[in-house]
Amino acid sequence: MTITDIVIEPEEVQNAKPKRRLAKARIVIDGSLKINDIQILKNNKRMFVEFPCPQGNSTNPYIIPLNRSIRAYIEREIIGKYLSERKWHNDMS
Repeated sequence: MTITDIVIEPEEVQNAKPKRRLAKARIVIDGSLKINDIQILKNNKRMFVEFPCPQGNSTNPYIIPLNRSIRAYIEREIIGKYLSERKWHNDMS
């Protein structure tokens, strides 16, 4: 399994308060399966991704990685893309 495309949609900055949700991501796997609404989140310790869930029910996601290595792969790719795009936008400012 390979992620063949990642699209990042940064959150709009509303005020100076730190936000938990940094962006949304869409990924395509093997050019065949698209997953929308992956959240890029940040807590006090690290950045991580949260997979799509029914409205108001984050304990029962629609998409569930079945092992740690696949979750780590998806998270690493999405966060890497987010950080590289953020750096590019900061460099252009």
